[in-house]
Amino acid sequence: MGKSYFLHCPKTGGRYVTENVVNVFRTDLASRNIMPSQHLAFGHNAWKPVVDNPDMFIFSLFREPIKRIVSHYVYFYTDHRAELCTKEKMFAALETDVLDSKRIVNYQSQFILDDSGEFYGTPSTPIALDKDLLFQRLSRIDMPIRTENLSKEVCNNILLKIYDVAGVTPVDTSLLPHIQKPEYTSELSKNLYESLTAKEKERLLELNYMDAEVYESIK
Repeated sequence: MGKSYFLHCPKTGGRYVTENVVNVFRTDLASRNIMPSQHLAFGHNAWKPVVDNPDMFIFSLFREPIKRIVSHYVYFYTDHRAELCTKEKMFAALETDVLDSKRIVNYQSQFILDDSGEFYGTPSTPIALDKDLLFQRLSRIDMPIRTENLSKEVCNNILLKIYDVAGVTPVDTSLLPHIQKPEYTSELSKNLYESLTAKEKERLLELNYMDAEVYESIK
């Protein structure tokens, strides 16, 4: 028997995987009187569970950096207030040298590098961007997935792998209902992203240079 871990960075499409993979697996095992937590860990716990259990099967999502940071800004910094969801206010926040702006940029990279177990929303302090360690950890992720490539087939493949690692007979994935993946869960995020010019998108990639490099490494 083995254990799997959904390394779930916030604002990367994890709700879709939670509904179509995590909840399906947990509900099925519970119905068989098998403790799901013995076979699957999930949540915004960054790299800490891997430190505690280095042999786990790891799967994770990687979202296009511009879309992710826009979604992050709207969700964590504006309380979904429309008057704050403008590109002018977003860039004013991101271009400053205050602690909050350092936390949000290159967030996916910081998430993988953090092993405190207390990383959620924004880390209490910025995580140093150790590129060598970052790509070492990326190579340890068994199934890295671009958010844009998520589909029913991909979810079923993850699910079957989790069952295999657990040594448990899988459900018939052809019979499972499937919750569709929205491009955006927030109209405010969608509108903010669509308001960006090509030059503004280029600036966001410059700010998120490490996340951009990580994303390009995921095929």
